Amino acid sequence: MLLTPSFNSFQFPFDAEYFRSQGNILTGAIPSEIGMLTNLEEFWLQKNNLDGTIPTEIGAMTKLADFRIFANNISGEIPEEVYGLPAVNRIDLYNTNITGTISTLIGRLTTLKQLRVRSTNLYGNIPTEIGLLSELRSVWLHHSDFSGSVPGGLCQLRSDEMHLSELVTDCTVMQTSGLAAVSCPAGCCTECCDQETNVCVYMEEIN
Repeated sequence: MLLTPSFNSFQFPFDAEYFRSQGNILTGAIPSEIGMLTNLEEFWLQKNNLDGTIPTEIGAMTKLADFRIFANNISGEIPEEVYGLPAVNRIDLYNTNITGTISTLIGRLTTLKQLRVRSTNLYGNIPTEIGLLSELRSVWLHHSDFSGSVPGGLCQLRSDEMHLSELVTDCTVMQTSGLAAVSCPAGCCTECCDQETNVCVYMEEIN
């Protein structure tokens, strides 16, 4: 018989700096007690069977740099507290049921280098404030329900003087509508995906 441990069965040392439990078939929701882990720098929970939402108490984790919960059944919106994490440089929420929009508060995450939110239920326009994040290296926004245009400030981060080397959106023209879900200027997105077929093409392959 396969035992599936509950996340709540863990006993956390409150002075821990790292928690890595990926691919362990964990079930249940992320408990609000994570807010007590104020020394935690890495929080890896990817590839489990977690559900529920991201607790607002995550805002107390002021040293958190690396937050990975991809490939889970986590739902709900991204709490505002996430946008207040002062040290975070990596946020991986892809392959989840996260919904809502990306808040304009994302402009506060000035240390962020990697944002991966593909294959979620996120929707709406990509906020212009994302262009303020000058440390960005990788951004995945594809296979979701974003619309509108890639902000000019985000495209500017693709210049030789900046660091953004990977920007993926649903910018392929769809056959049924003759339009792309997201409009991306030439030379901006590194990869364009079709929101209907989920097929992605590297832009260098068609340029």
